[in-house]
Amino acid sequence: MLKFIKSLDINGKVSRIKKRSIKENFGLLIGLNERTSKIALSISIGMFVGFTVPMGLETIVAVLLSLIFRCNPVFAVITTWVTNPLTILPIYYVGLKVGEFITNSYIPWEKIEFALKHPTLHNLLTLGKDGFILITIGNIVVGLVVAILTYLLVFNFISFYRKKYGIMH
Repeated sequence: MLKFIKSLDINGKVSRIKKRSIKENFGLLIGLNERTSKIALSISIGMFVGFTVPMGLETIVAVLLSLIFRCNPVFAVITTWVTNPLTILPIYYVGLKVGEFITNSYIPWEKIEFALKHPTLHNLLTLGKDGFILITIGNIVVGLVVAILTYLLVFNFISFYRKKYGIMH
């Protein structure tokens, strides 16, 4: 982040920013002067928000939650991009199925298939309040599980590499 800020000139224009390899970006991540728990929390907040909050509101919610929990809003916002036009349908479908399982409710596949093949607002609204509730309940549960797993993985991953390279924060 500091290198990025230094790449800005006095007029606020971005000068040429070097493309970094994955290894270089990872090195920047483990070398941040921030506690491992805060980095992991930031990323897990982004994952939770990405799975639970509708697209368009994710950034606002991620920033607010990261400020409440006093962690890095940039990591939280970037991680919400787990939900994007390519992943939205599988994420919502899994959320629907988990919601159906938890509530013991069911929406016929024909109704879902029609709404997905013809995604107009009217057709999506035909899933109705029940569909919205099922998807919301399912995505909250899936989001919590994914956020907890993400926290554990990121925390352990960064801790391992910080110990390996002698970086303590």
